[in-house]
Amino acid sequence: MKKFFLIFILIVSVFCVNAQKNIFVLVDVSQSVKSFQLDNAKNALREIFNTGNTTNGTVVGGNSSDLQFYKLQANDRVAVNAFGKLQTSANIIPIVKTLNNPANEIENVLNSIVWSPRDNLTYLTLARAKIAEFAKNHHINDYMLIEITDNVNDDYGPNGIADYQGKTYLEDLITQYNTTTNKVTDNGWTKVAFGSDRKFLLSLTSGVNISNYKPPTFQATNSGITITYPSQTKMGAEYEINDALFTLTWACIKCNPNMEYSVTIQGYDGNTYTEQIDAIRKDSAPLKLPQNGMYQIIVQAKNCNLVPDTAYIRLNIVKDTKIKITSPVGTSKKPNEIKSENANVSWRCADCDENTNYTVTIAGIDGNKNKVKPIKTKNFSVSFNNLSSGKYRITVSGTNGASSDTTYIEMGSGGGSGVFWFILLLIAIGAFGFFLTKKMNSPKPIPNSSNNNNNRSKGNSNSNNSAGTADDGIF
Repeated sequence: MKKFFLIFILIVSVFCVNAQKNIFVLVDVSQSVKSFQLDNAKNALREIFNTGNTTNGTVVGGNSSDLQFYKLQANDRVAVNAFGKLQTSANIIPIVKTLNNPANEIENVLNSIVWSPRDNLTYLTLARAKIAEFAKNHHINDYMLIEITDNVNDDYGPNGIADYQGKTYLEDLITQYNTTTNKVTDNGWTKVAFGSDRKFLLSLTSGVNISNYKPPTFQATNSGITITYPSQTKMGAEYEINDALFTLTWACIKCNPNMEYSVTIQGYDGNTYTEQIDAIRKDSAPLKLPQNGMYQIIVQAKNCNLVPDTAYIRLNIVKDTKIKITSPVGTSKKPNEIKSENANVSWRCADCDENTNYTVTIAGIDGNKNKVKPIKTKNFSVSFNNLSSGKYRITVSGTNGASSDTTYIEMGSGGGSGVFWFILLLIAIGAFGFFLTKKMNSPKPIPNSSNNNNNRSKGNSNSNNSAGTADDGIF
């Protein structure tokens, strides 16, 4: 019995897969922050990522146990970005790193930016809006946010005046972020302070939800060429496109109506594809790329000195959104036999969106009328307990275009192998008790019985002889 449960727990542990976390970190690099403060926060964040706790600071908001939410697991994704003056915050395009081995890789992620005070203004709301814009464009509706700042004039400087320098889109990003009609919500904040300073904080929230948030439409903001789709990209933070045929668009504020453009396509990161399209007389071009991979796309105006613009994309034409049940695997003619009353169902979906919701339904078949309430989850494993014997059909379906998969099982009769082993144990105990009782009630054998019989025979013979002798002597 014990061995069975140990094996069951092991199987559940192997197949249980946790949902992937997306964590964005914002680091204040304005000059009101001190270098040693950033060092303290960096050490604390490193410890939180590795252990889910910190000895380098004091929790002054929320509970210290909340820090466990931020302990990194394999396949979690992290991006660290600096924010400060308008240009620093506007240039935020997160480079998200997927960590296969967090303990060995987190140092590279933390050092992907320079932790040094250098800006004279702070645009925190713009930084938050840039993270939300990036997440929305990458189909991430819920993410963890960590902010490291001194909370001094974070918007926007000593006079509290924002200078957008004619950049309408950036102004729209700030003014339309977390409004009554464009809501952004969070789960509350856990805050870590250092020393006696209660203004400089490492603040963490386990969930920013942007399901109801829509970023403004991107607009050109400079005097050169600005690619508007796909927009806001850089190498390492490529825009993912899932269709080989798409339309590239751009804007040019100072270009005359008869301007001629050229588009240059260059593959990289193992992709050697190149193409150039000339004599384009409008601000868009339909593109058709032949293969999956990384591309940089350069748009420039011909016969003038206007600054060109470059977009970086990752083409993923084939999306494998088919759900594949990995355990248990069975067919209607040959169901997977389970010698238990519990069934653990596991599956995978290679290219399913990370916000996909899965529904697992189980229904009795072939005369089995048992009904079980469906389970909804974002994980890749669920368990059904206390199933009666019989055959079942299990189906896993998903949202966001995920296809479904079906498997069949047959539960062991009599409640499963747990009951079987229990009955077997009772039989063994009964048999042992029977033999023990029988042995205790049996008459004990007389030690050396054959010798005693011989001795008794000899004794009787000697007695007879003695009697004879005496008679002879008397008479």
